[in-house]
Amino acid sequence: MPKQSRNLKKLCDRLERLGNHYIAKCSPINGDIEQVTSKELEITLNIGSFYTWLQNYEVFNKAKMLYHRFDLLDAYVNAFEFSPIEKADIIFEVMKRNIAIGILQDDATSVAKKREHQFNYEYLKMQFRLPSKNYMQSFERVFLAMIEETLDNNFSTLGGTVISNFDALRHLHKVLNERLFTNCDMSYRDVEVIIKTLEPYFLDQTLEGIRLYLQNKLADQEKVREEDIQKEALRLHIYLEREAIRSKLTPKLKIMSKREYNALYHELLSYFDFDNMRAIRYLKMDEIIHCLIILRQLSFDDDVVNNFLKLIDTYNQKSGENALLRYMDLKEKLEYYQDIPEVGALLKELDDVFKQTFMAAADDYEFLKQYLDMELNQALDYLKQNYDYEHQKILTIKQKEKDN
Repeated sequence: MPKQSRNLKKLCDRLERLGNHYIAKCSPINGDIEQVTSKELEITLNIGSFYTWLQNYEVFNKAKMLYHRFDLLDAYVNAFEFSPIEKADIIFEVMKRNIAIGILQDDATSVAKKREHQFNYEYLKMQFRLPSKNYMQSFERVFLAMIEETLDNNFSTLGGTVISNFDALRHLHKVLNERLFTNCDMSYRDVEVIIKTLEPYFLDQTLEGIRLYLQNKLADQEKVREEDIQKEALRLHIYLEREAIRSKLTPKLKIMSKREYNALYHELLSYFDFDNMRAIRYLKMDEIIHCLIILRQLSFDDDVVNNFLKLIDTYNQKSGENALLRYMDLKEKLEYYQDIPEVGALLKELDDVFKQTFMAAADDYEFLKQYLDMELNQALDYLKQNYDYEHQKILTIKQKEKDN
């Protein structure tokens, strides 16, 4: 668990001052315990429990005690006049701590079993009668001693209180963990889902701060992405300059601008996720060739190019795309390799099956289409990691452009 954040420390300081104020009213020096209302006692116990939970992560982690009184957390961050961003940071830090303690691993049944023992708050209230320079710190020591006595009971809620909507609370933390805490590529859709999920727990004025916090995080991530693109553009610039010297080109060589580079790279991403090297949709052969041309323009090395071809071939074969359309799209590639005996034999068979589909009855048509798909994949298996056709296609296109 990371060290307590600056904003959580500020919250602890303010809880300590407020708690001391309420507990002082119960002390024999400043007041009479009998005159303190039950509401004031409840406020004092809630503040003291939360303060102790914030200050002693290791103990509460071992005890598996979660904090779920977000209604009180909402009241605290607003009463202490934190800025909108500070409110959001405090709330999310509390939720991160719940996740670290294990809320995503528990379920409602296990929590109910762990709630069999209740703390003796009457014993805590007795401590209010004792004089102290800092009542909250005295409360903390006594509360921690009580927790140590009950570690074997493995509580899941602070003070043994009931979480009536535990599944909803766990879902809230799951959403935040997936869409915020572990998400390095947030979108505006993520922001809306997070806000919607938090609505039942926090006031509108708190949610406004949370939205601002999330929008700032979006902007920061966009800045990082832009910096990554700039680094890649710099790499490209260095590469082209090196190639210019090597080829003894004239100083008039035009270097691709950052805008041109970004435009081409973003176009690539509409075909294939090159950031994470994974396919996002079926690509026809002309789309694959188009990607290769752009990759060459951007000076991606052969390893990236060949890995792209390998990944998209694998994805295309499993995509479920109509076998007839795939065959028509790939026929030219298969004909390029027809001198390979296995490919040549399968190509002839594929052509025969393809022609039969035009005259087949409905039942036979489905069978022939499945058979065509199977034979087509078998032919492609003989060509795994053989990309001569694609590279030759690029050279042909470049030669035509040069002639024109």
